[in-house]
Amino acid sequence: MNDPLHIAFLVDGKSRITKLLINEPRLGRTEQVVRYFLSGATAAEDGADGDPKNVVAPLQAAVQDPSDPTGATALAVGNGGKPGAGTLCATNFFEFTVDSFGDAPAGTTVSGGLPSANMKFVQAYVTVNNPTAEPLEPYWMQFAGIHELTDADVDTYKLDKSLKVSSDSETGNKIQPKSFLKWRYVFEVPVNT
Repeated sequence: MNDPLHIAFLVDGKSRITKLLINEPRLGRTEQVVRYFLSGATAAEDGADGDPKNVVAPLQAAVQDPSDPTGATALAVGNGGKPGAGTLCATNFFEFTVDSFGDAPAGTTVSGGLPSANMKFVQAYVTVNNPTAEPLEPYWMQFAGIHELTDADVDTYKLDKSLKVSSDSETGNKIQPKSFLKWRYVFEVPVNT
């Protein structure tokens, strides 16, 4: 009964995990739950000292909060770095960088149309990497309306389109294993933003 086990949970990046409770008894036992006190837990916090074998795996180095030596705490949201600085951000299976950001050139169209009156397009060029061994569909990263841009007045704007780098065509390719795609996120914002 000492086989290693890996379990994955989606939790807030700032969570400090000290105990895992399994709501099933061990084989041949009548207990209500099984408690695993995780490495770093103290008896004062959870009733028993943590077992150094029970660890929360570290996050990718680019998103680790340096104040946590275990590497299991995420950086605060919004610490992705300056566009073009090459700061790698992790999201779901993907890693991406924001390569540049700014006003779209005059004449830029989205789905064949120019910006509305008193509006302009701004765009972020991104590189999205698939570090896994399987081809991945990045469609959830490309949906219009799910990504936001916030201006200096704290007004927010939803993504209008995710387009290929050099054309008005939408992206849509799978990202092959250990490979990347580049595209641009285009937002429509007031001209004085």
